[in-house]
Amino acid sequence: ETVCYPVLQRWPVPSKAVEVLLLRREGNSVLFLNDLRFVKNGALRMRVPLTDSKELTVKTLKGTLLHKEVLGSLDYRHVPVLGVVQHIAGHSWDMVVKEDRSEFYAGARREIFWIALADLLALAGVLIGAGLMHQRQRLQEMHNQRRKQAEKLTALEILAALSSTATAR
Repeated sequence: ETVCYPVLQRWPVPSKAVEVLLLRREGNSVLFLNDLRFVKNGALRMRVPLTDSKELTVKTLKGTLLHKEVLGSLDYRHVPVLGVVQHIAGHSWDMVVKEDRSEFYAGARREIFWIALADLLALAGVLIGAGLMHQRQRLQEMHNQRRKQAEKLTALEILAALSSTATAR
């Protein structure tokens, strides 16, 4: 049993705020079975009273949080977190994996920024393309108008030439 505690502490994730908690109900409190990232020597000492109804681990043990359901709540530090719980078969333990909301949403904000930037660049490309197409159509219209004017001018010159030769006779 004690072999899994160090493994959980070194859980390989690129995060400063993700934490795995092993816990069980003991009397009127939640007992943390493993060392906590933010509390030194918290294993088998750190407790949260079951009356702290906003705390994630309390919700876990009171059945407010369904297994494998992601829930937003507060952790033992009273920091907003997102967490998920899994009961450990054959034991009275539950395992909670939690991450600070700020860290979770920071990654999302970065992704949203890059997506929005890509969208803006794509929109700029579409607008530039539409502008160039409009310009091309306008140039084509002007070219057609000039051609028609040139044809009319030629016709008028022919008429003028015919009329001057007819009056000269």
